[in-house]
Amino acid sequence: MFISINWIKDFVDLDGIDVQKLIYKFTMSTAEVEGIEIKGKDIEGVKVAKIISVEDVENSKKLHKLMVDTGKETYQVMCGAPNVKEGLKVAFASVGSKVAGVTIGKANLAGYDSFRYVFI
Repeated sequence: MFISINWIKDFVDLDGIDVQKLIYKFTMSTAEVEGIEIKGKDIEGVKVAKIISVEDVENSKKLHKLMVDTGKETYQVMCGAPNVKEGLKVAFASVGSKVAGVTIGKANLAGYDSFRYVFI
């Protein structure tokens, strides 16, 4: 079973408590903690963006050309997700962002420049 520290913080004030000590106390009093996963530690530069337009790409069954707005800039992104639609807010990693150890770069898909990754 996974338990989120953020979820626990909804019920208990953990300010000033060392996470390693908390895990030890949890193991000693409740259940053994088998591992710790820190979500988001390998992500840099990802922000929320709003999809402002979606166009199907000619001669492609799956590819869509999106325009996404970060509030400061608008980017063209190629996307193959079937559930993409205007107005959807998505996690967006622009050029130079890092996700899972990979630095995001500009790509060309189906003849269109893509400032990629949109996570839907």
